[in-house]
Amino acid sequence: MVSALEYQREALSKGKIKPVNLIHGDEEFLVRSLRERLEKLYGEGFKLLWGDEIDLEELKRSLSDSALFSQTSEEVIFVQDFESLLKRLGRSKKGVESLVRLIKRVKRKKLFFVVGKKLKAQELSKEPFRTIASLGDVVVAGKLPKDKVANMVKRKMEREGGGIEPEALELLVDMCDGDLTALKHEVEKLLVYLRGKRATVEVVRRVCTRWGEGGLSQFTDRFFSGDLEGSLRSLEEVLSGGTHALQVLSAISSYAIKLYGIHALLEEGLTEEEAMKAVGVSHPFLRLKLKEHLPKNPKWKVLKLLRELHRTDLEVKTSYKDLGKALRTLITGYLLSL
Repeated sequence: MVSALEYQREALSKGKIKPVNLIHGDEEFLVRSLRERLEKLYGEGFKLLWGDEIDLEELKRSLSDSALFSQTSEEVIFVQDFESLLKRLGRSKKGVESLVRLIKRVKRKKLFFVVGKKLKAQELSKEPFRTIASLGDVVVAGKLPKDKVANMVKRKMEREGGGIEPEALELLVDMCDGDLTALKHEVEKLLVYLRGKRATVEVVRRVCTRWGEGGLSQFTDRFFSGDLEGSLRSLEEVLSGGTHALQVLSAISSYAIKLYGIHALLEEGLTEEEAMKAVGVSHPFLRLKLKEHLPKNPKWKVLKLLRELHRTDLEVKTSYKDLGKALRTLITGYLLSL
């Protein structure tokens, strides 16, 4: 078992990727970093699948198909939200045995399964995890110590900007409670704002948002990632922090409209950057967020959401329903229906 950082350094950097691998842990940033590194390494040979959208037959087809325009002879299948696929199998003995047989036959491609929580030793000792561990690497994407997180932030600020004062670095890490995803967002904001200048305590206080306080960005991240429990928890934090429900509804609508427009333009042949520019997205931070949300929110899902938003808006205006309650109903109903 290795950490996500060790795996990047030892396996990915040195090309020592085994046929079947498991990534488990609740640090989404580290999982996303591994995925992006694999995408960069394999290009058209990289395929992302979501466990809540596929079954065993589709996984079999993906392992047998070949990428027509791949520039590498090797290909990677990356299965995010593997636990949902296991639920689809019903954890029946027959279903798990079929999955294990499929895993054992993987040879020409690299297969990654991602579980969004840290698995216990007892869970890892059961199938299909036991077979995966016997054939490949088990990678832990867990929370990092704050000193290691601070060093990562410091290096990025020095590499891409004018650096950061020690007191400002400590404040920034504390504001984000060491959360790598939150820190990435705040560091991107600082780099855009500072334009090569050194980050000070005053600038961090003025530009950055304390994690959990008015965290509308955190809410939209969880909502567009399909995280129902996290979305509802973030919603309560946002509303109790003084943000009006109308602002939350407006944020969801704004993202949905842009996502739908980008998907439509991509279908017309535009590149991702051209599509973003066409829908009016120019800020680097917003571009970053939309790039993260696009793969998990295909056009049909976004269209469904836009219809739900329209229905909610109409319901509030005609029936005088409480907007906060309507918002909770919208979030719960939409995410449960996917």
